[in-house]
Amino acid sequence: MFTDDIYQHTLQPYKRKRLFFSRYFRTLYNGEVEPQITLNQYLYKIATHCWLQRLREEDIVTVCGWWYKKHGIEPNFGYLRHVVIPETYEHTRETVRVQRKAENARAKAKRLAGRPCAIGGQS
Repeated sequence: MFTDDIYQHTLQPYKRKRLFFSRYFRTLYNGEVEPQITLNQYLYKIATHCWLQRLREEDIVTVCGWWYKKHGIEPNFGYLRHVVIPETYEHTRETVRVQRKAENARAKAKRLAGRPCAIGGQS
């Protein structure tokens, strides 16, 4: 049966807001995908979306736990942790790495834009 421990973990409010802001994620979470897809496809799509939203493994397990509970499905956290999450991580790893690199470059450019330039006698 359901264990309530997994449902007690909460996401930080900004992460939850960012996740549920996406119309695509809301349709997945509410089970409104047309044509109908299988349980495994839902899990893979939810986990992939969560990785791309930069959630951690624990957060993905929590979100999938919420999804299981919402739809009254007996959870299989072993399959989720040992098959779905590692496979979706491998699938999204490169994309997330590129996103992080671009974000870091933008942050660095923003930091440097605020500093005065000391090159060529300018201050």
